[in-house]
Amino acid sequence: MNRQYQIKDKSNQYEITIPRSSIAKNLKISTSKNELQKIWQLRTAEYNKHYSEFSCNDDDNYDADALVLYSKNQQGRLISTGRIVFDSPHGLPADSIIKAEVSKLRKQGLKIAELSKLAISEGARGILHEYIQTFYKVAVQQNIDSLIFICKDSSAVVYRRLVGAKMLVKNIQYSYGTDFAFSLLEWKIKESKYHKAQNVLEAVK
Repeated sequence: MNRQYQIKDKSNQYEITIPRSSIAKNLKISTSKNELQKIWQLRTAEYNKHYSEFSCNDDDNYDADALVLYSKNQQGRLISTGRIVFDSPHGLPADSIIKAEVSKLRKQGLKIAELSKLAISEGARGILHEYIQTFYKVAVQQNIDSLIFICKDSSAVVYRRLVGAKMLVKNIQYSYGTDFAFSLLEWKIKESKYHKAQNVLEAVK
């Protein structure tokens, strides 16, 4: 089994190596077109439960340069997915919606990445903690200062509780064709209570 995974952007301007040890045991790394097609299908199925006429497909160019994760059930059916998009000359998905706020972080000299396209089906309940653990380990390994993400305003409290995420913008003024409000959050890796908790766990091992 490969012990690491390499991500190269299409213009070969950067290369990222991800140790397999950073990935939670029940998560897999998408490495093929066939896997991505199944991931797009899951995203569309899950998002359509909340957002009408939503489609996830290969029009999303960020998948090619991202660490795309997924899990399967015992029958081999894909039941969850999520990804980390690393900042690059191509920018991040949030740039197309709220670039001014994202640029503020860059101007502070922060190394940032974006969490996005998290889709967890009923059959994958309880796996969120594995994604959070993986996002954290990859961020630490890649020396990322902050992970940003967009979520429903009503869900922001969950991530503030789980990882100590900070609200950057309560309403980004973009609703993805829904009646919901969406927020931009920042997870400051080394300043968060999740980081402190992980340090405590390491100290008592």
